[in-house]
Amino acid sequence: PITPLPHGQSLVEGVVDVRGEAVPVVDLRRLFGRTGGALDRSVERSARHVITRVREGWVSLLVDSVGRVFRIARSEIQATPLVGGAGGDVFPGVVLLDGRFHVLLGVQALLDVGPKMDFAAARAALEREAG
Repeated sequence: PITPLPHGQSLVEGVVDVRGEAVPVVDLRRLFGRTGGALDRSVERSARHVITRVREGWVSLLVDSVGRVFRIARSEIQATPLVGGAGGDVFPGVVLLDGRFHVLLGVQALLDVGPKMDFAAARAALEREAG
């Protein structure tokens, strides 16, 4: 379960325990402006965590669902058409699999262009809460 942080940052929903480490949770729906408020508990139960590493450490991306996980070669990645500027880093490419294009998400770039997230503060808040 997600542990909410008191006075949490707008981008961080809370933290989850991943192998004994407090990992900040970012709700991608909220980051993309698809929801207006705090995480709904019914949504939390059906959502999935995608754990990934960024420059600052591990982060959990809260997503609606995960259909499939693909292993792709760099040579299969095509440039994202008509995306420039910061958007080109956030959506760095597309891959054609099973006759469908899948858009790649540049997680580090997404966190860099969005509201700033203080990983150390999130972990410290959790430690105080557990205290």
